[in-house]
Order: sequence, then C-alpha cells, then structure tokens
Amino acid sequence: MFELTQNMACVMDTRISLGVLAVLLVMGGPGWAETEQKPIKDPGAEYRRIFSEEMDPTERTRALERLVKEHSDSPWADDALWVLGEAARQQGSTRRTVYFWHYLMARRPDVRLEEFTRGLEVYRKAPIPRVMLLMEVSGVAYAADGSEFKDGDSFFYNAKPFNAVPMLVWEELGRSYKRLQKPALAVKAYRKALESAPPQGRWADIYGRRVERLEKIVALGRPENPGGKASESAAASGHESVTAGKQSD
Repeated sequence: MFELTQNMACVMDTRISLGVLAVLLVMGGPGWAETEQKPIKDPGAEYRRIFSEEMDPTERTRALERLVKEHSDSPWADDALWVLGEAARQQGSTRRTVYFWHYLMARRPDVRLEEFTRGLEVYRKAPIPRVMLLMEVSGVAYAADGSEFKDGDSFFYNAKPFNAVPMLVWEELGRSYKRLQKPALAVKAYRKALESAPPQGRWADIYGRRVERLEKIVALGRPENPGGKASESAAASGHESVTAGKQSD
C-alpha cells in the first residue's frame, strides 16, 4: 500500500495525468488480486455478477479492484470506485476512502452512478438518498438544462435532476483530510464540493463557511485537529455533516 501521507499533495494536483494516477492505483493500491484469472470481457456483466453472487467483503473488494484495473476507461469502473470508497467510508477507513475517491474524481469529476448501483445496499446506506430527499424539500433537486419547449403560447424550460454524487464525494474527501490533519487539502476538497453544489440552498452556504474556516487554519499554520484521536472521533460522529441536514460548520 503506497504511503498516502506522502502523496496527498500530488493526488490533489489536477495537473498530474490520469495515466500516472492509473499506475499508482494499479501498482500501489490497497491490495489487488494477484491470482491468475481470465480477462474480464464485459465489465458491465462482471459488475452485476459481483453483486449477484454470494461473496465475502474481501472477495468482493478484490473483484471490484480487478474490474477497475482491467477496464479503467469503462463507466462501470466509476461505479466500482464509488462503491469501494463508500464501503470504506461506512467501515471508517479514512485512508482507503481518500484513495479510491480521489482517483474517481480525477478520472470522472462529473461521475454519475448507474441505475444498478443505485439499487445496491451500499447505496441505500450512503448519504445520497437522504440528501436528494432534502433537496426535493428545498426545491433544488432539479435544475434547468438550458433548453426549452413551447406549450401553446407559453415557453417552459426543461429541467434535469441534480447529480449529488460529485458534491458528496468531495464533501467526504474534505472531511477525511480534516481527520488526517491536512487542512490545506481539505480546503481544496471543500472548494470542489462548493463548485458542485446547487447555487441555492444550504449546501453552498455550509461549504462556503467551511472553506473560510479552513483557510484561516491554513493561514495560521496549524493542523485542523490538534486534539488527535479525540478530534478525529468527534469528526467521525458526523456532528457537522451536511448530509444529515445540519447547518453547522
């Protein structure tokens, strides 16, 4: 497993080519399957098979990693990386979450999950369904896509559902870097979350406040969590999670 703490700045730097990131993922990932297996011909069919058959978590993780390794350009690799990162988040593995999700956002910053993934248990336990419900209540779940149509004498704008995946991935990356006491990287991640958030509603306000607070911490030259384990435990409790609908910063 490559040393995450030594490579964080490089991973955050968007100037690094996806080819370099791919090499890092293949050569230094958290544990690729090493046994000789037949090449995966259909990544979509393989992805569905991974979740349709009985597998223990370790076996499923290795199968998803292998799919990403062999079909890194496939949209199914995006879903596999999201599942790997979300599973790591649910297990409390901050470093693995950062590893998988930074690679995901570097290769596909506008990632959208397939309908099959949205039916999985790991998705149902993720923050996305709750956030989309909050967005519907707040009136920001849909956005005009720039096109319009005419009905009689009236014109209407077409709307499309807001894709909350990039925003929430960047939010979790920002929170993860705070736990790792890397406030400068947390600032970058929260800025990305802010850019991905709807312009109206609580999300843009909260992310904006977090960026401002972390920028002050960076300017002072001190870590975000000087309390060590106690501070990380507080962060892990979700007391400031936008996904829970709280408006603290």
